[in-house]
Amino acid sequence: MKPNPYPPTPECDKLSAVKDQSQIIGAFLDHLSQEGIEFCIREGKYDDLVPLNQSIEVTLAKYFDIDLKKVEQERQAILDYIRTAK
Repeated sequence: MKPNPYPPTPECDKLSAVKDQSQIIGAFLDHLSQEGIEFCIREGKYDDLVPLNQSIEVTLAKYFDIDLKKVEQERQAILDYIRTAK
């Protein structure tokens, strides 16, 4: 019986490629948060500032154009591969 091929992981590969940059930016964003600095978006007729309420992980994923849902699917595929390869 031929073993299943290792699953492709393009999103995980992108995530891995920007790991160093992402950690530096993430640490900076965390520092800003600790200082009480929030990112806001403009909303409404009068451009009211509304807190973004978005995690650092989501912010970084958007910045680096990484689909976190696909990352999770790829991680699950890797786990499935490992379980069936035994």
